Amino acid sequence: MIGIDNIYEEKIVRLLINSERPLTTKQIAMLSHLHWVTVRKHLKILKSKGIVYRKGTRNKMFWSTNQAKLYGY
Repeated sequence: MIGIDNIYEEKIVRLLINSERPLTTKQIAMLSHLHWVTVRKHLKILKSKGIVYRKGTRNKMFWSTNQAKLYGY
């Protein structure tokens, strides 16, 4: 995977890739066994790299991967 050099970020991205639908920060935290603050921090980094994107409202954000950026298409 392009642009991922952190174990937490890799764990989050793999979780999103294997998910059948977009996930909230809380869902990612629960499924990855990471604290939600850690997940939020790394999602922000991944978003700045263009690897993930979010949809939703301020109270309910859903995260997905940007497959083109992730695999260098």
